[in-house]
Amino acid sequence: CFPVTIDVFGWDVSFNKKGNVLAIGSPGRDVYLDLAIQFGQIQDEIGKVYIYTGEKLSDWSVAAVITGEDYAIGSNPKYGVQNFGSKAVLDDSGNILAVAASKLLTNPSLANSGLTPWVYIFTGSGKNWKQTAGFSGGSPSSSSSAISQIVPDSLSFNAAGNVLAVGYRFEPAGNGANYADLGRVRIYTGLNQNWLKVAEITGLDQVSLPPGGSLTTTGKFFGKSVSLNSVGDLLAIGEPGRSFKGVHQGTPYTQLERGIVHIYSGNQNSWSSLGWLTGELKITEPFSNTFGGDSIGLSLS
Repeated sequence: CFPVTIDVFGWDVSFNKKGNVLAIGSPGRDVYLDLAIQFGQIQDEIGKVYIYTGEKLSDWSVAAVITGEDYAIGSNPKYGVQNFGSKAVLDDSGNILAVAASKLLTNPSLANSGLTPWVYIFTGSGKNWKQTAGFSGGSPSSSSSAISQIVPDSLSFNAAGNVLAVGYRFEPAGNGANYADLGRVRIYTGLNQNWLKVAEITGLDQVSLPPGGSLTTTGKFFGKSVSLNSVGDLLAIGEPGRSFKGVHQGTPYTQLERGIVHIYSGNQNSWSSLGWLTGELKITEPFSNTFGGDSIGLSLS
């Protein structure tokens, strides 16, 4: 989780198309609430999203400060929503905002028990913003114990703001240790308060890389980054933790976390892979049968 003394203002940012509305996430921001003040406590690491508006550099100012509705749950106000603003994305108009957070769904017996990745949808302009929807952004695996691992990793709108891709790299995509953190991407469509999950894409695609190599099933972090085109029918998904196996001069090797980017096309609930992209394989001498990669796909735009 984020240090309580640091707001991490600017952890994520997003412009609208015109460039006169800017959303800035501050997921480490502490928030005082009436309940917290009553018990002399701080709602630590709740987070905020700041909306700035302006035209010229000297004209920018804070138009709104946005927080989620679901904060204090149960007797301990520390647990409710945390990491709000770890991801924030605007549609082209700048009137629809998606925010990633961690939300408590059940009373916790341990610090992270009951937390789930969550997405909030807000609509508005200027100083007037309203939360219109909220839904799950993933199902954490048993290995995801830190609060910072229980939050959606990536969000991407199409231009109209009615298609949203949500990536979560720590979600299991099958049974067994090799599938614990493969990751998953969910596709949502909606407007205002009506949002529906229409598709899920997992990191189980098996592809081959010449010469004679293949991507391992121990690859990870599918969904660390996502990017939709303006129409919302093309989707790029980063998988920076995917490793690569091959043979060099008769010796098998593994390139750890080489990373790839998957390209999908689709509409509503039907999505199919168009292929993948990766960086150039560089083998240096003296040769080692295990070496690091470039983590291709860590970020997309």
